[in-house]
Amino acid sequence: MRSGLETRFRTQLIIMIHAGTQANLHVLKKNSAKASRQVVFYSL
Repeated sequence: MRSGLETRFRTQLIIMIHAGTQANLHVLKKNSAKASRQVVFYSL
């Protein structure tokens, strides 16, 4: 039987990971043009 504290911690962790993923996706979209140019440059 899982304790309530563990369940709450796990839920909090999932929320943090999800929020971090959303923030990273936003930054990636914002920098996608610059990043794709860098990728093309590095792959030459």
